[in-house]
Amino acid sequence: MPEKPYYEDAYIYFPTGRLTLMQAQQIFSTIPFELDLIDHTEHFTWYSDRPNREHVRRVDQLEETVEQCHPAMIVPGVKAIIRSFREGRRDMVERAVVMKGHKTLVQYYALRDPNGEYLGTIEFTGNVDHIIDLYDQGAYSADITSGASTKADKALGRQFQQQDATSGASAQMTPPKMTRWFKFKMVVAHLIKRNDHK
Repeated sequence: MPEKPYYEDAYIYFPTGRLTLMQAQQIFSTIPFELDLIDHTEHFTWYSDRPNREHVRRVDQLEETVEQCHPAMIVPGVKAIIRSFREGRRDMVERAVVMKGHKTLVQYYALRDPNGEYLGTIEFTGNVDHIIDLYDQGAYSADITSGASTKADKALGRQFQQQDATSGASAQMTPPKMTRWFKFKMVVAHLIKRNDHK
């Protein structure tokens, strides 16, 4: 497999697999968070078109500079983050904020090629209200490796029946809502907990 993505016969081939252009577009429209890209020239060049975004973006903003697409009061902070990425001093900056009444995690990531060359800055925005609610209800008190899940299941209104003593599998399947973004939710819960202790 090649190290760089390429396009051929209606597929984009990545080192980890292939996607059609439609699949790639719909992945970004479906995932439960937003992504924006400021390229290496500090122009806003792409955003995921997820419905009901916390950060509203429009096609006519594409190719705007950092100064044009951000409120004036936060431009110095955004420029400082980009400078730290460009100079290789940092790879990620995060902040927890309230946006439109929602607890939101905003993270900035340095986008680099396999050789470490700076390609731009990705802005990640995720509404974490649901994740915090799950945490408050005890969803993360369960040990997924051992199958010990009675507290979390009760808190979430689920009851497992006819559990297989060998595998820990349940006759009732876990709703997709709980398993679909489990890894993402665990990471965000960890970050929120870590930020609370700072």
